[in-house]
Amino acid sequence: MPTPSTRTPVRIARGSYSNLNSSLSDLQDGEIVYAEDQDKMYIKEGSSLVVLTLNPNNSTFTGTTTIPTANITAGTVTGDFTFDSTTNAGRDVGWDESDSALEFSVNAKATFGASGELEILNDSSHSYVRGTSGDFRLSSNNLHGTNQAGTEYYFKCTENAAVELYYDQGTHANPKLSTSATGVTIDGTLSATSLAATAASTLAGDLTLNAQKDLRFADADSSNYVGFQAPATVASNVVWTLPSADTAVAGFALTSDGSGNLAWSVMAGGAKGNGGNEVFFENDTTVTHSYTISTGTNASSIGPMTVNSGVVVQIPTGSHWVVS
Repeated sequence: MPTPSTRTPVRIARGSYSNLNSSLSDLQDGEIVYAEDQDKMYIKEGSSLVVLTLNPNNSTFTGTTTIPTANITAGTVTGDFTFDSTTNAGRDVGWDESDSALEFSVNAKATFGASGELEILNDSSHSYVRGTSGDFRLSSNNLHGTNQAGTEYYFKCTENAAVELYYDQGTHANPKLSTSATGVTIDGTLSATSLAATAASTLAGDLTLNAQKDLRFADADSSNYVGFQAPATVASNVVWTLPSADTAVAGFALTSDGSGNLAWSVMAGGAKGNGGNEVFFENDTTVTHSYTISTGTNASSIGPMTVNSGVVVQIPTGSHWVVS
């Protein structure tokens, strides 16, 4: 059959490799040659010969070439290999044997899923791992987040144990937040716009309410409350220590010893002299509300005294009220 004029015949030259290589100018691009001394076939690619070794069970191509379109069903690639994107120049993927790494160029994505539901990429400024459907799950017996050098923890998650969050772990060794079977441990100061405790809670340290905020105790339906508030200005820190027990009888008031220690004292009017001696007793001259003297106690007042109409002073049996 005659050769069509539009077809360039393929010639297979043969000879020793040195003779073939020295006669490159006589060969055409794409021409196949056979080196008898090496039992290898070569293809002329530009100004060099590229080896092509074939056997029935294993086809291996060694060298550099471009495959425009190919369906590769099996085989082994030895050395570097690049998938060169012609549609998006520079977004290539390749195997770098010297780094033992599958390398993705800037903005070249690794995608997973039928419609690329998971993608991994780097845009030269930042790295991204994106999931577009379902949950994004990281599974491990122990999961650690660290800085790039691997010298400081951001967080630690341990199976059947704590989750820990750190702040500048190189300087602050202990986690700032740790979970446990009984709750959460905070190391340092907790700042919150509001706190809601639905069960009994215990504080192991001091509690400070800043900026004259209230300490409030709500009623049964939480519609109203009673509370305490610090004065607008405090010259120095003051702490009051409560008594260790309640009084045995009613009618006592909390009094301070001037050093922050509170005690139950009998309610009475009085005045002190210049030296602080309790030498005066002062009382009102009019009884405006009904009053019952405690059982087993006596009362005294300095008269004259006036008991308003309708007001009753009850004196239990065995007790006395002396007006002098």
